Amino acid sequence: HAVPFPWSGGGESAGAPAASDPATLRARLGVPPDALLIAAFGYMTRAKRLDVALRAFARIAARHPQACFLVVGEVSKDYDVPALVPEALRPRVLLAGRPELPDFLGFMAAADLAINLRWPSAGETSATLIRLLGMGKPVIVTDAGSAAELPAGTCAKVPPDETEEELLAAYLDALAADPGLRRAIGEAGRRHVAAHHRVEQTAAAYAAAVEAILAAGARPRPAVPPLAPYPPEDLLSDLIAEATADAVDLGAGEDEDELLQALAEDLAGLGVGAGLRPGSWSSRA
Repeated sequence: HAVPFPWSGGGESAGAPAASDPATLRARLGVPPDALLIAAFGYMTRAKRLDVALRAFARIAARHPQACFLVVGEVSKDYDVPALVPEALRPRVLLAGRPELPDFLGFMAAADLAINLRWPSAGETSATLIRLLGMGKPVIVTDAGSAAELPAGTCAKVPPDETEEELLAAYLDALAADPGLRRAIGEAGRRHVAAHHRVEQTAAAYAAAVEAILAAGARPRPAVPPLAPYPPEDLLSDLIAEATADAVDLGAGEDEDELLQALAEDLAGLGVGAGLRPGSWSSRA
């Protein structure tokens, strides 16, 4: 079945009232009830590997003509997701934008399987991954960071190397063809979250960790000094440090000269220091 291609540009979902019912959300997108819905969730930056996921989807699309790929969440303004989609696949790739939480969870419930790639990773735990596993959804993850710690059978893992796309396509192919396999992996993930990720367990673990630190008499280590000392009133250096950290959090890499140059020029334009010379961003940051 043909489905629409409602590119939203990564903003808020357009004017429709919240409707967390999965069937209603599918109907809103024009996705047939029997279509296989593959989905990715969260704030989309290059680290979420949508380019790899969409190429893998393209490799299996002909064998699964009922399959659709849904992206749910805000897309970074520096990440041109539509450009990643071949023209022939555009009717089957949809952007839902950034819905309110009831719809966000409704889209999770509507998905048949999810892709939650993350590389490079700082070791953080993905909240969307935990929610998906808790719902009993089969999820394909990057075999790195905290996701690498998930027990075998609770999800499908792909390494962040030259085999990533091929293995991801193979997993998509197998899961698309076998509803029983999807159910088995989803149920294993659901049991794992129920056993190890309840809110009361997490709160108790944090409390125990704090108590252990206090009992040991531990003291914070002294702050690591900057690579080059600067006076406390050097506001520009503070701004550079904070802007650099934010840029990394949003997925910026060292090779993105155009983006980094724009940030450097914006900082220089604030007039809080002597200014930045062209090309000086990386050396100062």
